Amino acid sequence: MKTAALLCLVLGLIAGPAYWVTAKFFTGERLAMLDLKRVDAAAGVWRSAEFRLEPGMAPAGLVLHVETSRPGGLDENVTLNNHFLVTLSRDGEKAKPLGVSQKAAGAAGPAPTFREHLLYFKEVLPGAYQLEVQSRTAPELPVTALRLEVRQHLHEPESRIVTGGMVLMMVGILTLVAL
Repeated sequence: MKTAALLCLVLGLIAGPAYWVTAKFFTGERLAMLDLKRVDAAAGVWRSAEFRLEPGMAPAGLVLHVETSRPGGLDENVTLNNHFLVTLSRDGEKAKPLGVSQKAAGAAGPAPTFREHLLYFKEVLPGAYQLEVQSRTAPELPVTALRLEVRQHLHEPESRIVTGGMVLMMVGILTLVAL
């Protein structure tokens, strides 16, 4: 019974979280990796260079890479948060800002680097795009660099596979706890 429970747990981890992460961040082809430039240090505003998207690139996605540094002298049990507003514009027309939050539990250890899957375009409207990131509050984890990864021909994870993986994982955990 223990072997079956462990098998359910491992298969669930592969079909659930591992499949989702692989599909979101590693499928398709990287078109560009753009460094965002700090345009207003006081307001915490960063902006990318313009990049072009065309319909033949669909499905496409944007992934924000956030590199941070850890402030010294903090208690290990402190949770640090960064909150951003991310605005995408196409040909100068801005979309509604997207709120992004990042949380790092425990202040000990190396400074975390975050990957945030911002947008998934099932269909791409052609044009010149630009991304702007603004801090909503003073960052608790100081941001040292922001980069934007532009990907084309992505594979969106199948929700039934992810859900099935999570169910298998829970069955495995509950069985192990019950033994």
